[in-house]
Amino acid sequence: KKAVDINPNYGKAHRDLGNAYFTDKQDYETAIYYGKKAVSINPKDDMAYILLAVCYFSKGDVPAGKYYEEKAYQLNPSLRK
Repeated sequence: KKAVDINPNYGKAHRDLGNAYFTDKQDYETAIYYGKKAVSINPKDDMAYILLAVCYFSKGDVPAGKYYEEKAYQLNPSLRK
């Protein structure tokens, strides 16, 4: 959280914070917030799209999960393996 406070335009910090909310707290809505913030800062952050995909899949929103998963695959086709 401190990294986001210090540099709010550092996309990876938002992604990492989103990952923490997803893995540690299962707080999908907050994780989605930070994932979307990360991709708004860096639209080429494939792992932020993966974060969004797993959050939506975990919430049961399969269409949104597939959408973000496909965005990640478009940026990094090697993720399909």
